[in-house]
Amino acid sequence: MDLADPRVNQLIGACEQGLKRLLQTERADVFMFAANGHGAWESVIVNLVAPGQAVLFVVDVVASLGAAPFAMDALRANVVTGASQKSLMVPPGLGFVAADARAMEVAARNPAPRFYWDWGRRKDELSYRKFCGTSPHSLLMGLEAALGLIFSEGVDAVLARHRQIADAVHAAVSCWSEGGALRFFGSVPEARSVSVTTVLVGPGVDVEAMRSVAREQFQVAISGGLGPLAGRVFRIGHLGDMNPAMILGCLAGVEAAMRVQGVRFGRGGVAAAVDRLAQGNVLP
Repeated sequence: MDLADPRVNQLIGACEQGLKRLLQTERADVFMFAANGHGAWESVIVNLVAPGQAVLFVVDVVASLGAAPFAMDALRANVVTGASQKSLMVPPGLGFVAADARAMEVAARNPAPRFYWDWGRRKDELSYRKFCGTSPHSLLMGLEAALGLIFSEGVDAVLARHRQIADAVHAAVSCWSEGGALRFFGSVPEARSVSVTTVLVGPGVDVEAMRSVAREQFQVAISGGLGPLAGRVFRIGHLGDMNPAMILGCLAGVEAAMRVQGVRFGRGGVAAAVDRLAQGNVLP
């Protein structure tokens, strides 16, 4: 499809409506960008923030939309920002923002210079103006398909699946923590994410070496820490197109990598995860 093909407008419209449905908003405008989550945040900043100005209620759902319950209108959020590559199951490169009328008014009054990120410029019926040029067709097709999968499974079922798998991961990490070399980064159990679990390691544990072993020997990719947490944590993602068998394979790979690296961890993490998964599927 070229950028003037009528199907482009239909594709963008389907993605906009699907995102509104998932965000549970009837009053916000949705803007999408050929950018990652940082690009979407840049659009929030340049549209809303002027020197000395207080910011409206902005929520980041990059790693939570489609994994945890969220309702924009009920929360009375003015702006929500997210991206394609987490629970929405699309390759990186499609960021989005939902902005209500109050946020749009603030943006219209904001004198900060902008062009590509300008919401007012993008609020148009023409597809090339919605994307400030050519739209990323393949990513939009992926998003339309992903939203279809979510709504076909049922949002409540998707959220319940994420909760079940997160509980299994938390059970494994809790067991591993008994060995003394690692523990949850999030110390409050109720505040732990259903989409990603961060594990803090003690002195002497080479996180990057462990990640390499997991990837090269056991075909399990786990993330490291960013910024000041680099070398201090590893992260297990459990979101999107994830099922119990996949997460058990991941946890087994992490256990194997820790064993190869001589990390002191409590044994039985995978078994603990199996037990937690089984608790939710026991027949009467």
